[in-house]
Amino acid sequence: MTGRERQGARQGSRPGSRQGWSNLSISGGALHDPENDLPLTEELRRGLTSPLVELVELDMELNSEEFARIVLEKFEGMMSSGPTL
Repeated sequence: MTGRERQGARQGSRPGSRQGWSNLSISGGALHDPENDLPLTEELRRGLTSPLVELVELDMELNSEEFARIVLEKFEGMMSSGPTL
């Protein structure tokens, strides 16, 4: 994870700084409501406690090319490291 992604992870933990779960919930989208999205975000933080799960919060829209690139990099890293069980 780059310094910019780490900074986005910190920014993503503040209400109102997230850019949405989809292109409908980005700023100006039909479902844009950061305060209403916050309970889901908080529950994911609380519930994903397994050491096998890495929770990465990014201050970017879910359907962006940059998000897809980061997900692909994480996936490739998991696949190359072999089984964890």
